[in-house]
Amino acid sequence: MLIKEDLGLDMVINPEEAAADEIARIITALPGSAVKIENFAKGRVRMVELIVKANMPLAGMQLKHISEKFPDPLLIGAIIRNGNLIIPKGDDILQVNDAIYVVGKTASMLSFCKSLQGVSTKVRNVMIVGGGRIAYYLARLLGQMHIKVTIIEKDEETCLALAENLPQALIIHGDGTDSLLLQSEHFESTDAFISLTGRDEENLIATLIAKRHNVERVITKISRNHCSELISDLGIDTVITPQDIITNNILKNVRGHAIETLHRMMGTDGEMIEFIASEEDGILNIPLAKLEFIPDVLITTIVRKNEVIVPTGNDCIFKGDRVLIITKQHITSLKEIATKAGGFTNELKNSIKKFGNALGM
Repeated sequence: MLIKEDLGLDMVINPEEAAADEIARIITALPGSAVKIENFAKGRVRMVELIVKANMPLAGMQLKHISEKFPDPLLIGAIIRNGNLIIPKGDDILQVNDAIYVVGKTASMLSFCKSLQGVSTKVRNVMIVGGGRIAYYLARLLGQMHIKVTIIEKDEETCLALAENLPQALIIHGDGTDSLLLQSEHFESTDAFISLTGRDEENLIATLIAKRHNVERVITKISRNHCSELISDLGIDTVITPQDIITNNILKNVRGHAIETLHRMMGTDGEMIEFIASEEDGILNIPLAKLEFIPDVLITTIVRKNEVIVPTGNDCIFKGDRVLIITKQHITSLKEIATKAGGFTNELKNSIKKFGNALGM
């Protein structure tokens, strides 16, 4: 079989396998309060997307008071409110239905998410509607984790093929949007319900049925990004869009090798990007408070060997640090985030200007 090296390709992407991997990470890596996750710095830092619910201690809280409630170092790097991306400040207040992006050490994020919803239940069984390629890859992954999988598929031939290739999974020939069928299979007791048919309308219907029966974790696949407002209105939290997953992988490569990891925030122009700092960036060994950053850029974490730093103005970036930023800009390297590295801050510029005016300059 031809492989990437034989063909001289820089990257090869399997969209269905990438989507399956994303879903597996969501349902197994973090408790149910997490909507999406992304790993950075080789797994030492995790970004989690959450929807703020009325019963969460975060609702109505000012960001500057987060550390009083949650002692582990973490940073809320972005808020999506009514479709708009906000790079927040300490005085901003979290509102119900805000989508927030929280960044911190992987272990700290696990504790944080558990504290939002109490003790989490280990995923033991999963029901999947739709027996396409994503479902196949996902069932295979979950089977390796010893998670019981049930797949409901309308096409009889597809059911036979799945039964042959996934002997440990239970394959049911039927319509996954049939509420009576789902109830007969006790789908309300599953730890996760995932709708992966080839039609967005069917996925939405199956998802709404599951939410109506209080299934603990519900995930749906949507192919068209323009459905995002409808999804938000319906209260569907966890949505997988294969197109976005592939776009993230492609952008990371076409933007240049300076980018280690890139995550686009669905429905906005925001991105979280990981860079490795080099001397060419021109911002090394300078306290962050003395750098003048371009608009809409926030440094969320600095990873230095095994140390994960949620930075303050006194922290510096050193050569070899992994630096994670959230931005609305299309950044390709760290040197682009500061208008003049090591230059005058706005405060100092204003002082010089006043001094010049006083001298009549």
